[in-house]
Amino acid sequence: MVVMGPDGPEETEMRIADLLLEAAPLEQLAHHCSGCPANIRSVDFGCGGAIHYPISAQAERWLLSRLPSDLNSPRGFLLKQAIADFNFDGLVIDAVRNRQDLYESSKPEERKWGSFFFKKTRITSSQILHMAFCVGSLQAQHAKLVAYFLGFLDDDFSIASDSANLPQPGDDDRTIELKSFFAVASLAGVNEASVFIDA
Repeated sequence: MVVMGPDGPEETEMRIADLLLEAAPLEQLAHHCSGCPANIRSVDFGCGGAIHYPISAQAERWLLSRLPSDLNSPRGFLLKQAIADFNFDGLVIDAVRNRQDLYESSKPEERKWGSFFFKKTRITSSQILHMAFCVGSLQAQHAKLVAYFLGFLDDDFSIASDSANLPQPGDDDRTIELKSFFAVASLAGVNEASVFIDA
C-alpha cells in the first residue's frame, strides 16, 4: 500500500486485521455521532474526512471565488491583515507544485482586486492553502477565521446559510472535499474546538 509520508508517497505493508484492531476503541464512541451538529456527512465520525491529492485546478478556482469581493469589508480587511501578519505567502505550496501527484496545476490560481488607478491586491490559491493546511492542526480561532474568509461564517460569526458552501452539480471531488473541510472548520470555530490536520 502507498501512503503519504512526510517526504511524499511511501510504500508500506498494512494488514487489515491490524487496522481493525487499532480502530476498535473508536466503536465505543460512535454512538455520540448521532445527532451531533458537526457530523456533516451523517455517518459515524462524519466530522472527519480527507482531502485527496492531487488538488485540482477547479478546487483552487473555487477557493478564490469564495474570497470577499470587497477587501475593504470587515471580511476583506481581516483577510489582508491575516495574510500580512502571519506571512501566508504560499511559497511552501508553490515549492511542491511541480509534483503532479500533489497539485494538478503547476501555477496557483490568482485573484486581483483594485483598479488601474489604485494599488492592486493579489491573492493566490497557494496563500489560502498555506493558511488552511500548513500551520498544523487549526486552533478554534484560526478555524473560525479561515471559515469566515471563505464565506462559511457570516459577519457575526454565525454559520452562513449559503448553498454555494454545499456540493453543487459540476463540483469535482476535491472541491467537495474542501467544502466539507471548511464546513467542519466553521463548526469547530463556532464551538471553540480545534480541527486536527495530518498533512
